[in-house]
Amino acid sequence: MCFLVNMTQLLNCHSLEHIAAVLWQCHMGLNLLVVDAFCAIWRKGLRRVWNLPHNTHCELLPLLCGLLPLMDELARRCATFINGCLDSDCDVVNFVTRHGVYFRRILSPIGRNSLGLL
Repeated sequence: MCFLVNMTQLLNCHSLEHIAAVLWQCHMGLNLLVVDAFCAIWRKGLRRVWNLPHNTHCELLPLLCGLLPLMDELARRCATFINGCLDSDCDVVNFVTRHGVYFRRILSPIGRNSLGLL
């Protein structure tokens, strides 16, 4: 069991840390298709790590592994990133993020992501 938990943590860490997921436009058009395809690949990898049948329902996978669903994990990371930028001590980062989230909204990548989190 410990081996499965370690492999799951490794899969989760490797797949999300190296892809700059907080910079994706997760809730818009073609990017949504890319994110959905990535989620499907992640679920296939999770089934392989846990040695589950290929027809195991995708809604059960996060529950079995003790993880958030991948879209929820991406949204959590994006919200944490935006919050960190809004709380940044760097005036430029703070201004650009605040302007994107509060004023430019759909015209700004960070504004679109913040709207998608609602």
